[in-house]
Amino acid sequence: AKKLKRGGLLYARVTKAPTRSAGKLALRLHGIKLKNVDGLFGKSDPFFEVRRTYDGASGGSWTPVYRGKHVKNNLNPKWEPASIDINILCDGDLNRRIQVAVFDHEKNGKHNQMGAFDTTVNDLVRSAGGTFTLTMGSKSFGTISVDECKIIGAETSSVLKPVSAP
Repeated sequence: AKKLKRGGLLYARVTKAPTRSAGKLALRLHGIKLKNVDGLFGKSDPFFEVRRTYDGASGGSWTPVYRGKHVKNNLNPKWEPASIDINILCDGDLNRRIQVAVFDHEKNGKHNQMGAFDTTVNDLVRSAGGTFTLTMGSKSFGTISVDECKIIGAETSSVLKPVSAP
C-alpha cells in the first residue's frame, strides 16, 4: 500500500503471470423472479459481478473480476454474454471458490446488493442449463439460471482438469 498525497491509499497486487492461458469462461446468465430492492418507486435495475478472493480458497474479501451491464426495471433480466479470463478469475484452478453477486444499479454508484452465491468454475460448467439460488444471509432473493457456461481457448496442459460429472 502507498499513501497518496491528497489522501487515501493505493493498493497494488503483484502476481506471477501464468506460463500458459487457461482460456476464457464463456458465460450467459439470466435472473428469474429476483426480489425488488428498489422500494416503492419502480423495479430494480440488476447487474451481476463475478468475483474472486485473494485470501485463499475458503474465504476472505471478494474482488470483482467482471461486471455485466445493468438491465433497467426488470426482475427477470437476460444479461449479455460474458467472457472472463480464467487465469484472472481463479489462477487457472477450476475448483477454486468464486462468487456471483447481483446488485441493483444506482446512478450515484451506491449499488444495493440483491444476493449472491458461491461456486467454482467447474460447478458453473456442470450446471449449464441449471440454476442457483441467489441468497443474502438465509433469505432467498430469486434464482439465477446458467444458460451457457463453457471454457474456450484453453491451452490444455495449463488448466487444472475439470472434474467429470458423476
